[in-house]
Amino acid sequence: MVIEKSRGRGIASIALLLTLVLASPDAAIAIPAERCSGTDAVRIQVTIEGIRSAKGSISIAIYGDQPQDFLAKGKKLRKLRLPAENGIVHGCLSLPRAGIYALTAYHDEDGDGHFTKNFFGLPAEGFAVSNGKVPLLGMPSFESAAITVADTDSEVTLKMQYPGSSPLAITP
Repeated sequence: MVIEKSRGRGIASIALLLTLVLASPDAAIAIPAERCSGTDAVRIQVTIEGIRSAKGSISIAIYGDQPQDFLAKGKKLRKLRLPAENGIVHGCLSLPRAGIYALTAYHDEDGDGHFTKNFFGLPAEGFAVSNGKVPLLGMPSFESAAITVADTDSEVTLKMQYPGSSPLAITP
């Protein structure tokens, strides 16, 4: 959770969050517009599940409907960096219009501001992709990650995956 500098607003935000959570454990968490990356009218509420520690930060990126832009440097429509929390992190991104998008997230546990890869170019930090379709080797495709965002607030949940945590992974 991002804590605001103003103590009064911070306490009010925490009280609102607790009210929402205690009222219904299954209810979606509404992110206030001022905590949403960007100012466009179409918003997507993003929940990242499966975060293994509160170290570092969670970086969320959204790409538009051009497959060649997916995962390409400098082609993100929006990005959002939030403090990591053990378990779940909630964020919000605003978009220029309803349409087809693809989301990615990574857990920057080492705090270097980059998605760390190993010698073979495989992820060394936790990552998530919309639709959760991550190939065993290589990068996910735009087609496998594409989601439809409506012209009203939408919600998406990404599940963080860590290297070596797959049942198919071979660990020494």
